[in-house]
Amino acid sequence: MGVPRNRPATRTPRNRLALALQTALVAVAVALIAAVAAFAQDEPFNASRPRLSEPAGSKFPQKAYLLTQPSTTPLNAQNVRVLENGQPVNDLAVELSTDSRKARLGTVLLIDASESMTGEPIEQAMIAARTFVEQRGPRERIAVMTFNSETTLLTDFTQDIGTLETALAGVPDLAFGTHIYDAVGVATELLETGKITVGSIVLLSDGADVGSVADPAVATKEAAATKARVFSVGLQGPQFEAGTLEELAKATGGAYALAQNASDLEGVYEALSASLRNEYLVTYESFAAPGIPVSVNVSSGAF
Repeated sequence: MGVPRNRPATRTPRNRLALALQTALVAVAVALIAAVAAFAQDEPFNASRPRLSEPAGSKFPQKAYLLTQPSTTPLNAQNVRVLENGQPVNDLAVELSTDSRKARLGTVLLIDASESMTGEPIEQAMIAARTFVEQRGPRERIAVMTFNSETTLLTDFTQDIGTLETALAGVPDLAFGTHIYDAVGVATELLETGKITVGSIVLLSDGADVGSVADPAVATKEAAATKARVFSVGLQGPQFEAGTLEELAKATGGAYALAQNASDLEGVYEALSASLRNEYLVTYESFAAPGIPVSVNVSSGAF
């Protein structure tokens, strides 16, 4: 299965942004032509441009794509246009992913519980995670994990607020090690076993990977292949290195943001939650024959 590649987005004369995908239906591989949006440090996870990706479980002839837009203008089948090989598609539907019954939404909150997170960092990390849970979409399932030299599941996917509050109450035990790639692998497996079709991993760490058994390239490729988007949050500190977090976000079609200090974490998580709540599921029935590569173009004046 192919890994998304970034290419420049194209503007039409009316300043309408067209997002295009080419899909090889035999391998169900997606190459992302629209560039993944850059995120300003003062507005983390607020895209300056729309973002388009393919969720898990999209099967020919029914096709599905996730569309994230910076504007709060509601999108629907009347103000979004989708072309497949230049032709309007059949049975187009556009709805907020958080409202859709066609998708199974799930987010893994993956929290660094290494010794360097002692004190305010881990305390603020748990506050930020609780804020994310409070603002989640109505149909969104959330799982919570912590990681150091081991990955610990605090709760499997659930919509029950009481279960989530219990999982995030207090501060987890901290230990040596920052096994980021191992933890992402476990989170990816959880998304698969939970049959999550619109899956995200919210990864928080204040340092580089230390001690993972998993090969970085393999772990990253597996996450991308399963359509598990990594939204990584870096917490500035003495041991911090952004490379691992940035690469995971880029390779999986997610995004990266930096918190300059622990008190910024809550605002970063609030912004990410808002971005995910403004994500649309675009579905239609493909008219292309199996095995024929197609070009998919999505545009809207609302962008």
